[in-house]
Amino acid sequence: MEEQNIDRSLATAKWQNLCDEIQSECRSVNSVAGQRITVERTPLTLAVKDTKTRKLLLLSYQEAGPCISYLESGRADSNINFRVEHTSFPSLTLMHSGIPKLPRDLAVSLVIGLSRF
Repeated sequence: MEEQNIDRSLATAKWQNLCDEIQSECRSVNSVAGQRITVERTPLTLAVKDTKTRKLLLLSYQEAGPCISYLESGRADSNINFRVEHTSFPSLTLMHSGIPKLPRDLAVSLVIGLSRF
């Protein structure tokens, strides 16, 4: 039970970090391309839209897993999962398509995906 509580608190923090990184990446795109990317954020969801390509990225934090479900225009629904790292200080790693990802790297990849036709 204690491990589940740690996982959830760490997962919530990792979710927030991923959202922050995605918003930062969107600000970077907008600084070069005008207000091309719009972002709507709530505590459990993040919606990102590219106004040029009309693609939408919707991420939703699922507390029960925990995991992050996401939908990207033109692609099948998918999940971003958390892998527990058993070290002297418990931590979590984001897993996307079975590959460990840093929040910053995942944010860049997701936002770039929106700009592709």
